[in-house]
Amino acid sequence: MTEKKSKYNIGQAKAEAEAAAKADDPIVTFTMNCKKSHRQWWAGQAKLKGQTMTDIATAALIKAYGLPPDDT
Repeated sequence: MTEKKSKYNIGQAKAEAEAAAKADDPIVTFTMNCKKSHRQWWAGQAKLKGQTMTDIATAALIKAYGLPPDDT
């Protein structure tokens, strides 16, 4: 099956973040509080573009702060 490419390569950012995670540093759940109407709007816009909220949030955090430096 062909992977859906987004305009901003959000899936690539998520893949890079997952690759940076080590076996002793598992993927965890991250939550935030916002207005329900905002979440619904953002979720709808993400679906229209074929993206996930996780991809968008991960890309935004990587853009703002980068990834932690390697321990090696």
